[in-house]
Amino acid sequence: MQNYNILDNPNNENNQNKVCWWKISTISACHIIISIVALILSWECNQTMAMPLRIITTIVSTIFSEIYVLYYSIYHVFMGAKCY
Repeated sequence: MQNYNILDNPNNENNQNKVCWWKISTISACHIIISIVALILSWECNQTMAMPLRIITTIVSTIFSEIYVLYYSIYHVFMGAKCY
């Protein structure tokens, strides 16, 4: 009877790959959802801006979506500043 180490088990590598892809997929899905939320918040909140500036602001807020959603929640929700 052979004594296998966890690292020597070929099934362990397959399980690790599945877990890794699951984590990557979950993080990617969360990032896409947060980006869409930031896009919608930025587009709705900047209604009074000129269209080119509104588009640029929306693109930048979508790229930095985690920071924008944090900013939006602090400034507009907790501090009560209105968008319009």
